[in-house]
Amino acid sequence: MLCIVAGAGASLVEKLLRDPVVKLFNVRRAEAYTRLHKFLTHVILPEGVIDMGENVPKTDIHLVAPAATLVAGDKLHPAFVDLFMQIASRIHGQGNLLGKGKEYPSPEYLDFPLSREAGRFYKNGPPFLRRFLPFWAASLVDRLKVMILPLIALVIPLMKVLPPTYRWRMRSKIYRWYDELHDLDQYVNKNPTPEIIAEARKNLDAMEHEARQVEVPLSYAQELYNLRLHIDLLRQQIGSFRKG
Repeated sequence: MLCIVAGAGASLVEKLLRDPVVKLFNVRRAEAYTRLHKFLTHVILPEGVIDMGENVPKTDIHLVAPAATLVAGDKLHPAFVDLFMQIASRIHGQGNLLGKGKEYPSPEYLDFPLSREAGRFYKNGPPFLRRFLPFWAASLVDRLKVMILPLIALVIPLMKVLPPTYRWRMRSKIYRWYDELHDLDQYVNKNPTPEIIAEARKNLDAMEHEARQVEVPLSYAQELYNLRLHIDLLRQQIGSFRKG
């Protein structure tokens, strides 16, 4: 008796099946073997599947097939488990003469414990990103998730703080002039002499010149124009003191 472990499509197997001297052993108690040994499975080689013209084999043949097992050490990175499972499914998932498609790889007929990553693959399929991205890109995104989550926790509070800070920064460019306007107004009102009025007009001219150099977004332009209007109003008020 010759025992060979090989794939159903191996050239040696096909040659032996066509050899009139060689008889394929029909395992009559194949189902019993599979119940006693979990690594075995009962398969049927249908009549004529090898060669329909010569009707090889002549009848249905009951066989037992040992399961090919993908085994990896504990140190294998979990990312490679998903990759190996995808590759194995792509290569062997089409089926062959002894089995239908999508029967290998399979979580059945195992002598070794199934890893958590492999179990997740059988249950849910490949990770979402690896269905659409190359392995290196999906792995990079997985690593970045460790950094992105803390960043999100940091960005959310910043999103609440930044808009008020930005508004304060823009308005501070404009409102800082109002303290000077107020002080100048008080100074002139207390002692509106020609010298003080002339000095105040020079200060207002310099203030307006600097205000024209201020650049703010369009949404804050109205506040900048209000500042220039107030400078002009104070200038007119000082001018009335001069006429009086």
